[in-house]
Amino acid sequence: MAFIFYITQVQFDFGAVKLLEQECNRVGIKRPLIVTDKGIVAAGIAERVSVQIKGKLDFAIFDETPGN
Repeated sequence: MAFIFYITQVQFDFGAVKLLEQECNRVGIKRPLIVTDKGIVAAGIAERVSVQIKGKLDFAIFDETPGN
């Protein structure tokens, strides 16, 4: 697993999305906000992220950011 330590810890690797609930719990996030754009939602990536915490954490998705 690769890490970036800059203000907060960032993990990235194949399957890292499966750590989302664990990482939210580790830092005390009880109501995460997923910020994205409509292209990510249309591609199904936001769903792949949210399925990891559905029914476990109360979360919201904001998909109004401008796309690239």
